[in-house]
Amino acid sequence: PRRYALLALIAAPVTVALAAAGVFDKGLEFSSTAGRLTYWTDLARLLVEYPLTGVGLGVDTANRVALQYQINPDPERIFYAHNTFVQTYLEQGPLGTLGMVLVPLMAVAAALIARRSGVSESRRPLLIAGLGIVGAMQAHGLTDQVVTTNVGTAITLVALAGVVAGLNPKSQRTLARFVAGYALLPVALAALVMVAVLAVPAARAQTLLNFGGLELNQALATDVQTSARSDRLAQAESTLDLALAQNPDQPAILRELAAVRAARFEDDGALSALEQAVASTKLDAFDRLQIARVYLDLGWSAEAYAWAAQAYADWGRPPEDAVMQRYAQSTLSDDRARTLATQAEAAMRGRAFGDAHSLFQQALVFEPGNTYLLDRVGAAQRAIDKYGATPSA
Repeated sequence: PRRYALLALIAAPVTVALAAAGVFDKGLEFSSTAGRLTYWTDLARLLVEYPLTGVGLGVDTANRVALQYQINPDPERIFYAHNTFVQTYLEQGPLGTLGMVLVPLMAVAAALIARRSGVSESRRPLLIAGLGIVGAMQAHGLTDQVVTTNVGTAITLVALAGVVAGLNPKSQRTLARFVAGYALLPVALAALVMVAVLAVPAARAQTLLNFGGLELNQALATDVQTSARSDRLAQAESTLDLALAQNPDQPAILRELAAVRAARFEDDGALSALEQAVASTKLDAFDRLQIARVYLDLGWSAEAYAWAAQAYADWGRPPEDAVMQRYAQSTLSDDRARTLATQAEAAMRGRAFGDAHSLFQQALVFEPGNTYLLDRVGAAQRAIDKYGATPSA
């Protein structure tokens, strides 16, 4: 039994390594491991502003917030993070994530304890089968939405119960002591956060940003024509004002404050906060994309497009069509130009780069000097130079 338990412990990490190498292709358009890593990185950057709660509290799905922050690369097909621990943090914050991490840790601890203290002979198969199932579910969950589904959670917990049942009473007591010690970790983290909040203004600002952003997300998820939405927006603005008092130069606070004021139709106040955010020297690509979003909400389409384009340039990756089309179309006021641009984008997706180049140039006749159209003419020309006007299949 010890040999089998050891083999289970070895097999699980090997499976994880295979999954990380991209052997398990889940068929999503942000394909294989590289696309997932990009998405997880963007989600992690979002969570920097919600370290204490995640983004899912008080809204129907965490994906709603990912869409709001414009980091979902394929809104029509992607509804989850496709990673157990990232999804858990999004939905429940650090406390939920610690609970989710405990599941594989308990399985590993049980296997190690079984080697040292023995197993129940009559229930040995439960231990071996349970270890295999938990390992497989956790490995699969690293690149897909498995463990956080209702069925996946049930399978994992039943398998973990089998692992515990396979231990003898002495081993079970040892495992219980391990779990009791682990349960102190959230208490220690909460105490550490409390000390930081009391002692450091930046930590207080971060905490208030977290809760102010959460209140804003909850407000935006509420029906527009309700008093609850108005009350929540007012509460969010009040919380973010307190955050700004603690750290007046934090661009995330300024742009979130601009967003909540825009939602309350306080355009002058929103622009004032946004101008302060724009002047910051601490902006990263994520900040720039959120600034673009607020500019668009305020009706400043040209500025919004420029900031969104700069965000992707800073990231060093091609713009996401699902995101940029909203900015691009907003810069076009002439219906003829908009129609031609739509046809040109379809030609680009169909790799008819010569047709796309011609259509973008025709659109420029109706919107001369439009930044978006000029950018796309250049992109179409680069595609022609590289692949030809009509690439062969």
